[in-house]
Amino acid sequence: MAEPFTPAGSDVHRAYAEGRKLASAGVYAAALAKFLLAFDQGADVIGFDGVRLSYLLWHLRALSCKYSPALRALESRRDHFENLVLTGGSTPRVVRDMVALNECLGCRGRSISTLDKLKARSAMPSPAVLELTMCLWKDLHLAGRYRDLAAVADRFPQYVALDVLAHEFALRAECENTSRVSHGDEGAASIHWRRMLEDAVAQYEILLRIGRFQQASEVKNMILQVRRDEIVYSLLFRSATRARQLGFASCLLREARQTLTSRQVRTLRTKTHERRDAHEPRRSDGKGQ
Repeated sequence: MAEPFTPAGSDVHRAYAEGRKLASAGVYAAALAKFLLAFDQGADVIGFDGVRLSYLLWHLRALSCKYSPALRALESRRDHFENLVLTGGSTPRVVRDMVALNECLGCRGRSISTLDKLKARSAMPSPAVLELTMCLWKDLHLAGRYRDLAAVADRFPQYVALDVLAHEFALRAECENTSRVSHGDEGAASIHWRRMLEDAVAQYEILLRIGRFQQASEVKNMILQVRRDEIVYSLLFRSATRARQLGFASCLLREARQTLTSRQVRTLRTKTHERRDAHEPRRSDGKGQ
């Protein structure tokens, strides 16, 4: 059962809605005041934090392109949260706020720089380092910083269970109620599910790369518990092959035979070999030309 909004929560939602109307009308100073009220007070309002760190920041960023005080407001809040993180006064929420503001401002690399500063101060990872590493896991994966990711790998299976599975079950329930779901909304929900699936598979690849094979199997099983189709198996195959864990790829192929058609399995195996060959280094000795 959803918890009722507190009076402060009602104020925050109202301020956000009024800010959008004022921004559309070109009343930028008043819109900024409403948006900042919603941002500053909305962190503790149940059910608003997701909106606060996504849609609200998007509106603030759009406003900053037309009204420079909005940009300064975003930067000052980012600097405040960054200072708290660097001086040991942060909480998990403060870390998430800093990362979200850096992303909003187009400064994703600044969050990684903050992480490196914290890591340089102590050989033992602090709670802030662990939280920041978890927030930045996608960037660290792209950068190949698997030693950093090994420190938070224990949280991956729980992350997948809470986010990916919960979202998929919610999506199924939503799509079954066709009287309330428009075609556009269903499409948007499906796109979001695909992104969540790709995040889970990326974590599967990270776990394989750092040798956490038991946890990798847990993540894989969680994903397949929700959906078993050619798309899911293809993504898992690609990650196992990229991580050079061909034993895991072979196991996936055996599992796929229980669900997919023979043609789909053959296609999957062909694509897997193509992707593996694409990631092999080119020979430079002239042999095999």
